Amino acid sequence: MSEETKKREREERRRREIEQLMQSMERTAPKADADLLRSLQGIELSEGAVMQPRDKPTDLGGSIHIELKKEEADLESVFPAAKKVSGAIPLSPAEGTAGESGISPSQADPEPAAESPGEEVLVLRKPELSAVETVIAEIARAAREYAYPETLGRGSVRVSEDVFSRVTMIFANQRIDKILVLSYLLYNYAPSEGAQRFPKWLLDTPPKVPRPRILVFIKDLSLAKRLSDTAIRFGVSEADIIENIARKHLPEAKFQYKPKRRMRFSA
Repeated sequence: MSEETKKREREERRRREIEQLMQSMERTAPKADADLLRSLQGIELSEGAVMQPRDKPTDLGGSIHIELKKEEADLESVFPAAKKVSGAIPLSPAEGTAGESGISPSQADPEPAAESPGEEVLVLRKPELSAVETVIAEIARAAREYAYPETLGRGSVRVSEDVFSRVTMIFANQRIDKILVLSYLLYNYAPSEGAQRFPKWLLDTPPKVPRPRILVFIKDLSLAKRLSDTAIRFGVSEADIIENIARKHLPEAKFQYKPKRRMRFSA
């Protein structure tokens, strides 16, 4: 069979299908639209070509709209709940499709799922400082910021292992010189020269223990007078006063600290 014959048969088959469709629509359409439907029969069809009407085409929107309405009515009579189940959203003519469907972003995007009650959120927090660590940090901060006298001298005192370890603990935890730690305590808590009232703990007798360790502190003329005046008036030693001040205001060390070993050079 030649290609020309096949082409004619396809055109004839399509023409018959169109005629059957027109006859079906003519039977179901109202009488007023019969002329409009019959006008479709004047259209010539050719494969791969655009339809060419013999006469001026008539607007078919009305008849097609009526036919669609009738088909919808028939469907609703058979399936009365079909429209409710479908859940389709009608679109107005001004609204487009796809990205212009008329649905607001809040309707289109699903709401984020709420966290289930059983889920736990891990929040990383800095560990809270203990009471001892807080005191150590505060003493170190105050010792660094203290305004020491411009004319500096040096003093030294023999203290017990307990007091030496308390001062060294501040140095070990906050990396501040032991001289500044002890100097800050003495300048703040040693009684002023000629003071009439003293705290009771300042004049208590420290524990009778060996004092093998040596601590150095800043000592100007003013501090020297304050320490000697208190010691002479109340019959105590300056070492006892320093021991009492350190034991009162520094937390107790968890273990004893040992002094650094000094390197010895032999000739």
